[in-house]
Amino acid sequence: MAVEQRAVGRPSARSGAPANKAMKWLLDAFDGGGYAPGDRLPSEREMCELAQVSRTMLRPVLAQLEAAGVVSLVGRKRFYLGEDRVPRLESPWGQTVVLYTFSPALRPETDAEYLPNLIDTHAMAGLREHGYDALFVSGLERLQETLATLESTPPAGVVCGELTPAVDEKHRTIVDDLQPLRARGVPVLVVGNEPELRDFDRVTSDQCNGVFKLMSWLASKGCRRVLPFWYVPAPTDWIQMRDSGYRLAASELGLDPLPNPFQVLDELPPDLTDRGPVDVYARLLKPFVTGPDAADAVMLTEDRQLTTAAAACRQLGRRPGEDILLAGYDNTWRAFHVSDADAPAATIDKDYRAEGRELANLLHERLTGQLPETPQIRWIPPQLVVPRKENGR
Repeated sequence: MAVEQRAVGRPSARSGAPANKAMKWLLDAFDGGGYAPGDRLPSEREMCELAQVSRTMLRPVLAQLEAAGVVSLVGRKRFYLGEDRVPRLESPWGQTVVLYTFSPALRPETDAEYLPNLIDTHAMAGLREHGYDALFVSGLERLQETLATLESTPPAGVVCGELTPAVDEKHRTIVDDLQPLRARGVPVLVVGNEPELRDFDRVTSDQCNGVFKLMSWLASKGCRRVLPFWYVPAPTDWIQMRDSGYRLAASELGLDPLPNPFQVLDELPPDLTDRGPVDVYARLLKPFVTGPDAADAVMLTEDRQLTTAAAACRQLGRRPGEDILLAGYDNTWRAFHVSDADAPAATIDKDYRAEGRELANLLHERLTGQLPETPQIRWIPPQLVVPRKENGR
C-alpha cells in the first residue's frame, strides 16, 4: 500500500542527512515490506540497525510519521496504519495481567503470613489499585497452555514469582517460555536477578544487605566467629550476594571470616540436601563448631534448615541459643513448623509484601511509558527479625 507522500513528504534519495535517510528507509519499507494496516513494526533497535541510523535520529522521524497517521504508537509498540487509518483491533485481554504463582492456589493471607506467596497476594492488590485485572495461573503445564493461547492476543503483561533457573529445571523452562512474549514487546516481570533473567524487568531482595544485618546483630551479641552455612546445588546470584555481604561485614566489624563448609569440601556427601539429614550436617559442622576455635554462630540458607542444624549441633555437644546461635533466613520458620526450641536467634524477612507491590508498580510504569527500554531492576531492602527474647548472650 503506497503511503500518501503529501502527508509526510518523501525525502530525496540523494539526501545524506541521517533523519532523511531514516524517513526514506521507513517509507520504502512500508510501501514494499508487506505491511498491512495494524501490523506491528520492528522494534526501534531493529529499525535503527536496518536503516543504519541512531535512535536519536530515528525517534523524531517516527514522531513525524505518527503525527501524519502513518504510524500509531500503542504503549511501547508501534503499528503501521497507512493512509486509511484502519484502527488497531483491541486485544480481548484488555487490562488483564497474567500472574503466575508457584502455589496450587492462593490461600488467605492469614494462612500464609510467612510464605513467599505473599508476593502473589500483594502483587494482585497492587495491580488492582492501578486498574488491572489479574489472571492467576498455577503449575508449569498450565502456564505453558496459557502462553500458547497468548500467541495472537497477548495480555497487558506477565508477572512471575521468584525464579532460580540455575538450580531448577522447571524454572529454566519457564524462562524459555516467557522469552517469546518479551521479544514481542509484552512486559514480563520476575522476582530474581540471575543472568538468565536479565532480559526481564525484575524485583529482588538485597541479600548482601540481609547478611550484613545478620552479622551486625550477631556481633552485637558478642559473636566473633560466624560460620556461613548456605547451600544450593548450583551457583546462583543470591549465593554470590550473600558471600559479598559476609566478606563486607567481617571486614567492617573486625570479625575473622570462616570458610563455608559447603564451598571448601572437595566432595559433598551424596545424600546431601539443603535440609539434612542430621548426621550429614553434623559431619559438615564438626570441624567448625567444635574445638578451641569453634564458631559461636551459624548462618543458614533459610529457616527450614533450623530443625536439622539444631539437632546436628546438639549431637556435637553445642546447645542452640546458649552455646551457639543459629541465624535463619526468609522468616518462614513458623510456616515450616520449627519448634520454639529451634527458633532462630535472628532471621531476615525479605519483605515479600514489598516485592509484590513493587512488581505491580514496575509493570504500571512500564505500560505507561515511564521507563527506558532497558530492563529495570528494583532492590527491596530486607528487615532483621528477632523472633524470641534475647538469651543474655
